[in-house]
Amino acid sequence: MIQSQINRDIRLVLADQILLSKAKKDLTFAQLADGTGLSEAFVTAALLGQHALPADAARLIGEKLALDSDAVLLLQTIPLRGSIDDRV
Repeated sequence: MIQSQINRDIRLVLADQILLSKAKKDLTFAQLADGTGLSEAFVTAALLGQHALPADAARLIGEKLALDSDAVLLLQTIPLRGSIDDRV
């Protein structure tokens, strides 16, 4: 797994990018999780910046959302815990 990050804002920007791409492509979190071997809840939390994804899952979801290689790598980093102010 890639090293942890120290800046929460970069992961929040990625979460916004993911949600926009998800909406434009009319995908559900269940569809994004499909084929990863991970639960929908796990993938959703990861995409919202709460934990890292395994490399294979990050690549698959990156393809589905047309994310660039930097975004796919960032999905594999350990985020700052509790980085979303108004959420769990």
